[in-house]
Amino acid sequence: MESVNITYLWRGKKTVLGLPIGATKYAVSEEKIFIEKGAMNTEEKEIALEEINDISVTTSSMEKFFKVGTVVIKYGENKECKLESIKQPMMVSELIHQYVEKARGIKSYSI
Repeated sequence: MESVNITYLWRGKKTVLGLPIGATKYAVSEEKIFIEKGAMNTEEKEIALEEINDISVTTSSMEKFFKVGTVVIKYGENKECKLESIKQPMMVSELIHQYVEKARGIKSYSI
């Protein structure tokens, strides 16, 4: 992920057995989610926050054991991507949710 004057709100990696040693990197800015997969052949994807329709978190029993989870993002016309096996998935999900609302001009209120 090349930074061209982008301030990242969060950066992380896909974990293997709870350790961030995977070749998949994730980042969230105020406007987009960035996904970079692969060590040799790299695939990059960007998702504009205003395109996101739904965010959920899943955790398998193995992920629970290693205290990681997967953030599932649905966007556009039936498209889906996953931030797989990341640390603090609930925090990342909430961060994305807040900035999706901000990108759409919706104010969020805390109770």
